[in-house]
Amino acid sequence: MERIIFIPSEFRIKPFYDHSSEKIELSDENRLIVPFYHEIDCVNNQRKSDKLLQKADTLIIQLFDHWKANKKTISDLFRNRDKEKAKDPMISAIANMISILMLMNEEVLINLENLQAILSNLPIQPINFAERVSFLLKQPNNYHSFIQLAGLYEEIEKQYYKQKIKR
Repeated sequence: MERIIFIPSEFRIKPFYDHSSEKIELSDENRLIVPFYHEIDCVNNQRKSDKLLQKADTLIIQLFDHWKANKKTISDLFRNRDKEKAKDPMISAIANMISILMLMNEEVLINLENLQAILSNLPIQPINFAERVSFLLKQPNNYHSFIQLAGLYEEIEKQYYKQKIKR
């Protein structure tokens, strides 16, 4: 079932969305590729972030699985020197990684303004995370960004399971 979702102005920040992107078509299949879908849904429906945090573990696992399922496809695009086709899946993967880290810190991103400052202040994060994300966002269709992103996913997944064991 397809539906249209409105993208709040706080999320219309490049490279995730541009200022003219007011809405997108959404289906159950593509909700994991829509950058910050769950966060936008909270903002649009004025839902408390508590509901999203209650299902955080399930969502985090889904996002990790989505990355693992698409990592090879993105790698193949770079191997075939098709940087432009790699750009959108990279941006989606970066957004999902940020969502995972926010949820690990029991926070929900409600806007993308001052993203670097928000990321810098998270207690649980890989070393130099904000700077590394900044690099990724400046060059999402660069092979070195893909390598950096893959490394960040590995680090975050280790931190997630370590945190889960401690709980």
